[in-house]
Amino acid sequence: MLLPLLPTLVPQLLHLFRVCWQWSYTPLSWRVAQVVPIHKKGSHIDPGNFRPISLTSTFRKLFEKCLYPSLLEQSPALDIAQGGFRESRSSLDQVQCLIEICSILRRNHNSSPTLAFLDIKSAYDTVDRSYVWSELQSHLCPALLGILKNLFDHVQ
Repeated sequence: MLLPLLPTLVPQLLHLFRVCWQWSYTPLSWRVAQVVPIHKKGSHIDPGNFRPISLTSTFRKLFEKCLYPSLLEQSPALDIAQGGFRESRSSLDQVQCLIEICSILRRNHNSSPTLAFLDIKSAYDTVDRSYVWSELQSHLCPALLGILKNLFDHVQ
């Protein structure tokens, strides 16, 4: 559908994205999200059985995809034990690591570890972004940090 528009659209978007990068500012419409509840499981009557999904501008998503390589390049290296939100990793990898660690402890130290599993409800909703920005300040160029702050701190 958009294919015929590409020769005209791409240069315009490129110009817009460069201006956004230069000024660490994005259009207001990119910072407006429509929150839609998505049913997870259980009764449709219980609000706790829904999770919110934020629908954002297609241009914002495209801009974020363009930022991703810079973010990946400039971000601090993730610990090898970090499994979430990584390419080619899944929760099964983490389970396998845990099983291996428990086996080693039993075999080498004749002991079984005590394990506690926490499911912190809405953990990502409670992240203090000012702390995240402070940690990233020494790793990201000012333009990238500024644009990320603009995109994520001012969402309506």
